[in-house]
Amino acid sequence: MWKKMIWKKVGMVLAIVSALCMMGAMMVFANSIYLNGDRNFVEVGGSGTNNTNYIDITSVNVHEYNPPYYIIAFNRINWICGVPGREDRISWRYSGTERYRYDYDAQKMYIERKDENGTTYWFYLDPSYLRNGCQGFGPPAYVWWNFAQGEIAFMAAYHMSFFKTPVTNYAKRYWQTLQ
Repeated sequence: MWKKMIWKKVGMVLAIVSALCMMGAMMVFANSIYLNGDRNFVEVGGSGTNNTNYIDITSVNVHEYNPPYYIIAFNRINWICGVPGREDRISWRYSGTERYRYDYDAQKMYIERKDENGTTYWFYLDPSYLRNGCQGFGPPAYVWWNFAQGEIAFMAAYHMSFFKTPVTNYAKRYWQTLQ
């Protein structure tokens, strides 16, 4: 009789340990900054509505190298309809090229935009928007994506942080993988 009780307890302990191990593995995957573990696709933000943005690191291309001035382009990919890791639920929504201009000495970062006439211009990404709840320039997630994209593209191109320390959490997480 006591042998049955011991085996029941051993079985329960094994079940609990297995469940904890699976939860830990799922949390590690959920905290990954890479799309399905592919280091070529780095997460730069999401809207919380099954919308996640990634930079294709293999597409990072330096258009201007004239220290302290730099221009970097890359492809941004937007995945929707699911959670990374569930390939049956992932679909493309947008893929496009983004360009950033950097003034390293002044610590200023700009994103290339088009006005209503299709004329391109450089829009300054003011870090105070991040500190002040992202007021005045689009929804908060949009501002974070732009900063994260710009920071991560610079890191991928030069293996150094544009700012003294990374500003966005996405850039901080990516920076840790480069150390």
